[in-house]
Amino acid sequence: MGTHHRGRVILGLSVVAALIVAALGAYAWKLRDDDRVPILEEQVFGVRDLPDGSYSYVIIDGEIRAYDIDRSHALVKRIALPDRFDVQGIRGVAADAATHRMYVSYWGETRNTGSLLAYDLHTDRVLWRRTYEPSVDSFAMTPDGQKLYVPCGEQRGDCDHWFVLDATTGEELKRIAMHEGAHNTIVSSDGRHAYLASLKHDRLAEVDTGTDRIIRWIGPFGDSIRPFTVDRAKTLVFVTVDNLSGFEIGDLRSGTKLYRVEVKGFPLRPEDYPTLPATQTHGIALTPDEREIWIVDAFYRHLHVFDITPLPDAAPRQIADIPLVGLPKWINFTRDGRYAHVSSGEIVDARTRRVTALVEESRQFIQIDWADGKTVRAYSRYGLGYGEPAG
Repeated sequence: MGTHHRGRVILGLSVVAALIVAALGAYAWKLRDDDRVPILEEQVFGVRDLPDGSYSYVIIDGEIRAYDIDRSHALVKRIALPDRFDVQGIRGVAADAATHRMYVSYWGETRNTGSLLAYDLHTDRVLWRRTYEPSVDSFAMTPDGQKLYVPCGEQRGDCDHWFVLDATTGEELKRIAMHEGAHNTIVSSDGRHAYLASLKHDRLAEVDTGTDRIIRWIGPFGDSIRPFTVDRAKTLVFVTVDNLSGFEIGDLRSGTKLYRVEVKGFPLRPEDYPTLPATQTHGIALTPDEREIWIVDAFYRHLHVFDITPLPDAAPRQIADIPLVGLPKWINFTRDGRYAHVSSGEIVDARTRRVTALVEESRQFIQIDWADGKTVRAYSRYGLGYGEPAG
């Protein structure tokens, strides 16, 4: 995770970005954490104050990149973070429009501990960085921008909890005991519940964000839980699991598993994996209107599309298979549902089901909307359902 390959932007978009940079120049902004550290410098290339519109922010090692969704995902801004912050091994990203803050969790070069960085999107400066032991992983934020739920790291044997953090300061408020392998996190759209998944456990934990206590377990599912998503009404959860080409569906109200859905024509073949468990499906997203669910296929390099309108009375129906060039490990949609953004850097038109643009490869990307020189909306890194039009 966090490894990036420069030059993935297609030639036409690269030319546009180069012209913007040449015209507007490079801006150097000073940063002072406090009186005890020296002044540091960040480099911002391209547009400082973004025009009204929707942007995909892609986080890679040492950089934040912004792509204009409405202009063929053209690269319009690039921020080089100071080396001192050691922003490598990116694990998660979230943003709050009201406070114009972006948060990035990462392991750093040594991976001895984990770090969380708070970044001001309006002023283009790092506000603070905190480290946490044993580590951090893919986190989520409450919609009011007040709390962060941060897992302590999938690869740490001494990790068995989630940190609950004050989003303003990064200070720890509480810990939620969990199974080893704390990894993926979602907060519901109404902010009342958080969902925690350990990759070494087959049940999903539901947390009351008012008390920060686990109130329900959903499952068991067929194997350890990998990426997952939930609908807006908090009735269904869609999970990917190890050793399955497909996904499973759970009832969030009863806590039971409803369906196991296997991809037809793209079987899991454990003999093709040098090490087990086999994680063929590592990425899942609802379309914003909650009519379809898309999953990634890391072995066959495809996206698989399912009609989920028959739920809960009948299982989803496979309706499309979309070939990719790169290796997909994550997926999300633009809020208007026009595009699927895949971690391979491929942008897929949801209507034509064809790749229409390329951006930098990364699993860490979110959409942020700007209006009148300010951030007005920010969306989850996870492919949540919204059940209603954007706006």
